[in-house]
Amino acid sequence: MSLRWHISVGQLFDVLLPTFVALAIICSTWVLANARRCRLTSSAIIIWTLGTFALPFTVLPLYLLVRLRRREQTQAQSRSFWARHAPPLVYACVVTTLAALYFVHDYRSLDAHLARASNARLNNQHERAAREYRAALTLADDPHTHKLLGLELTALQQWPEALAELRTAEHGGEPDAVLPYHIASTLDALGRHDEAVNEYRKFLAGDLCTQTAPDARCAEARARAARS
Repeated sequence: MSLRWHISVGQLFDVLLPTFVALAIICSTWVLANARRCRLTSSAIIIWTLGTFALPFTVLPLYLLVRLRRREQTQAQSRSFWARHAPPLVYACVVTTLAALYFVHDYRSLDAHLARASNARLNNQHERAAREYRAALTLADDPHTHKLLGLELTALQQWPEALAELRTAEHGGEPDAVLPYHIASTLDALGRHDEAVNEYRKFLAGDLCTQTAPDARCAEARARAARS
């Protein structure tokens, strides 16, 4: 039995980053609580706490090393539980909330949708790619994205929807010279052969088919256009 893993470096980073941030929050909260218990100065507490949050695997060992070398006796704690633990708890809640808001916003961003769609395309996950492209189009109406969505819909054999997206890309000024070929192929699949022939001819008149080394699709387009 073989297992296929469809995960890229980008996906792995997206999975590990929240875990890394959660670990950084835990470590920096502990440093804040410990530094306050050891009665460090306010500036030292801030530096150690923020440093641990930014570089937990570097600053935390340094902090522990400093604390081991400077075994200062801590004064007796006469403060209440709330007075001792409120600042670290408030800090942890605030930083966790800000991190959660950032990740939610980043996950719903245009770049995130397009990145996930591209990764899905590479792994032939056409339904997922189409879903991400549709989500991206709700944020930015872009002809290139319409074309990419149309290509995913052709892969899913959703021909009417694919044609609508490809036409939208064409009307939006998508510069891809192969776009007429994709439209023609979709029209062929819908049985609209006369319209397909016109699109094949448009493709054949483009730069890809008139250059010294024509595109590989030109021969197919020429054969299909000859049906009329």
